[in-house]
Amino acid sequence: PPISVDERLRRIAKAQKLMQEKGIDALYLDCSSSMTYFTGLKYRRTERMHSAVLPAKGDIVHVSPAFEVEKLKTMLLFDGKINVWEEDEDPTAVVTETIKSLGYPRGTVAVDEATPFFTFDGLRKAGNSYTFVNGNDVTAACRMIKSDQEIALMQTAKNITLEAHKAAARILREGITT
Repeated sequence: PPISVDERLRRIAKAQKLMQEKGIDALYLDCSSSMTYFTGLKYRRTERMHSAVLPAKGDIVHVSPAFEVEKLKTMLLFDGKINVWEEDEDPTAVVTETIKSLGYPRGTVAVDEATPFFTFDGLRKAGNSYTFVNGNDVTAACRMIKSDQEIALMQTAKNITLEAHKAAARILREGITT
């Protein structure tokens, strides 16, 4: 079975506990496997920023282009606030304003390690009252130890791969070409 909403919420709770222990006020998630890991959302990277802010305490906030909000609402697996940015706005400024609105006017923000530099640079310029650190300290610590559900999915993928290899091996013969 796919990863459940309950498991994703446990992942978020674990990340928040780690953030509190490490003195991190918020985790910025870009369009990456970490975004999918915590939210279930699968975005392809485009020139328009889709992201999420996970505060050390409280609910996750998604940051989306205004024209994508209705689509995003249909994709959400669990409730979360959505902050929007318009085409004439700097989306990284909307992210830093989101962090401020969550009660962190200054502090430490962990940045998803898969964030493109131009986005990080924008965050740094828009949020000069924050110290930015590598989000890997949070994301990797959460993802390192697999749940039973994750192990079952990995086993299913391995079983499918093995069957594909067996099928390919059955048709092999001398002189076969690609």
